[in-house]
Amino acid sequence: MKWTERRRGAALISAALLISVATGPVRSQTRVSANTAAVIPQFAVDTGFFKLPNAWKFAQVSSVACDSHDNVWVLQRPLTAYSDQPSGPALMEFDAKGNYLRGWGGKDFGKGKGFDWPEEEHGISIDNQDHVWVTGNWNDDQIYEFTTDGTLIKQFGNSAGGYKKTNADTANFWMPAAAVVYPDTHELFVADGYGNNRVIVVDAATGAFKRMWGAFGNAPVDIPPRKEDIRRAQQTTAQRFGGAEQFRTEYFLNGGKERPNETTAGQPAYPASPKVAADDPGPPQFNLVHDLKISHDGLVYVADRRNMRIQVFTVAGKFLKSTFVDRWCATSCTGTNTQTSGSIGFSGDAEQRFLYIGSRTPAQIWVYDRKSMSPLYAFGRAGIGPGEFLSFHELATDSRGNLYTADLEGHRAEKFTFTGLASSQVDQKGHLVDTRGMVKVR
Repeated sequence: MKWTERRRGAALISAALLISVATGPVRSQTRVSANTAAVIPQFAVDTGFFKLPNAWKFAQVSSVACDSHDNVWVLQRPLTAYSDQPSGPALMEFDAKGNYLRGWGGKDFGKGKGFDWPEEEHGISIDNQDHVWVTGNWNDDQIYEFTTDGTLIKQFGNSAGGYKKTNADTANFWMPAAAVVYPDTHELFVADGYGNNRVIVVDAATGAFKRMWGAFGNAPVDIPPRKEDIRRAQQTTAQRFGGAEQFRTEYFLNGGKERPNETTAGQPAYPASPKVAADDPGPPQFNLVHDLKISHDGLVYVADRRNMRIQVFTVAGKFLKSTFVDRWCATSCTGTNTQTSGSIGFSGDAEQRFLYIGSRTPAQIWVYDRKSMSPLYAFGRAGIGPGEFLSFHELATDSRGNLYTADLEGHRAEKFTFTGLASSQVDQKGHLVDTRGMVKVR
């Protein structure tokens, strides 16, 4: 069986597992008074927005971003394209009407240019100068800054290996998931979350280390993999295997021997399986820092995906608040992939009144009141139809308030057009009394 056919089969199985989750009632951890009026953003799914040339089809779509012109950038993984479907370059730029403008990047893109393209594409962001920042995944520890035409400006991080990978290292990353420039200080904030479990900040011009922090502002500490993951990695070093702990095995295969914070059962002492007790803040360390965004008022929102929470900090790293997202998934989701808060976006108004959170396993987008961090409502479900998600990976917003999503296993990007605000009633559990009309398909 071809690898692409196995991927297709895995995607269909994932959809079947998720449908039973997404069709259930939306749950919230925040209670509000009965019959509370809430102002809610409305959206319409634009099914024909992305106009691909040359009969191309998207491969796995890993990330999306918007620039100052409201052009939409899509980062895909061309090597994951189905064998019977032609795909384009790794990075594609579309104008505000969805017309394809240009594309570049991919497996051999760096040859002769002094750098290696990431083995697996992961994150993209566009800074205030419309420079394009790209992070890799899987044996990729570097971050790139490009011009819009694909000219490399600089590379941060070490792609050669040969060093001990640990959270204490301030000169290197370890499979960073996302990188965002904060224009007020021209600092690069990195979600260094697949191998390490931290937010690390460096000078965006020089790469010089500034500061870092873990969950709740704690010092980030290495989380060892399970013994079973190390054994499997040693036996199948050329193959990938399931489970998020796979990403930490490289440290131990690359010279690290110590196993701190280990229980007698050979499992990490943390992160523990999330409890659904209201007074439990969750593990003291991040577990898969998958995304971060910085608001206009200088707050850093961090998506702690496997811990199913969003944490908020000042740009200096001071912890402010934490909130769980679909925490019920820890005990009620089908399968073992219980991950929720994987991506973050802000509404297009100057105050960024609403926070959008992509919830991976439940396959939905939560709308939060950003100031109070109160959930308002969620939309979406598992599937391959308009407005549905097979494997929700990232989201982005433009200045008009439109939402764009990256569906990894669904091999597509989608646009949700912002159509205005509406007042709706919310029940005592924080659910909209009537969600009809909040999201339409067109």
